[in-house]
Amino acid sequence: MNQAIGDRAAIKFSAGFYTALADGRNYEDCFQMGCTSIDLQGIPESLTPVRKIRHRRYPTVQATNPAKSDKVDGMNHDNKGWQNRSVSIGGSVTGSAIQTGNSNTANINFQQVSLPAPASVNIETELNALREILAKLESSDRRKIDNAFEDAQEELKKPQPDKNEVGKALERAFDYAKKAEGFASAIGKLQPHLTKTTAWLGQNWHKLLSLMNLTI
Repeated sequence: MNQAIGDRAAIKFSAGFYTALADGRNYEDCFQMGCTSIDLQGIPESLTPVRKIRHRRYPTVQATNPAKSDKVDGMNHDNKGWQNRSVSIGGSVTGSAIQTGNSNTANINFQQVSLPAPASVNIETELNALREILAKLESSDRRKIDNAFEDAQEELKKPQPDKNEVGKALERAFDYAKKAEGFASAIGKLQPHLTKTTAWLGQNWHKLLSLMNLTI
């Protein structure tokens, strides 16, 4: 940061940066996503983050396939070596949904929600609703999705169910479901049920909200 930065701006920057990084984007894209996250919130601090670049020079390697000579593992390089960029941010980040385009454009869309009181949530009802909505999607991983929900529902039958086990099972189900055809169009129906489910699961599982383009 080229000067002190406010908490909201720091949180939005790190949400954008690390979500893009987890999505496999290069550092340039991640940095831009972080700055855009600040800007889209109307926070006048999008120019506070800066890139500190350390140039590294590596021996030029002759590629056997000319078509791949300027790209390694999906990252662009040139004969002068590639740039290593690093950003360090403190604070905690909860939720974010980022959809990336090409290296020149980025679209960020998320909806802020309030979580209900955990005690007000009927978790069995919410899990059943999520499962019914996902059951309508065409997926080659149908059996895996069903198995994950069955694991979650089996855990709920215990006298003292482990919320983390339920969360892990639900996370597995959505990892498969989000690859299914029509998942994006089902997000609107899934959102209210996942919001309540996340409230019941607790803070460790607020990250699930990002699957539904939601944030707290």
